[in-house]
Amino acid sequence: MIFMTKPFRFSRDTLAIRRLTFYNLEPGKVRQHGEILKDNGLT
Repeated sequence: MIFMTKPFRFSRDTLAIRRLTFYNLEPGKVRQHGEILKDNGLT
């Protein structure tokens, strides 16, 4: 499952989005990976 935020001000002249990815490992257990993307998620 992937969640992405709306663009937010990362610095004075940069907008970014936050992407959280959740991976099912086993019943009742997940792994979360978080990223901040400054290119609107293109790469």
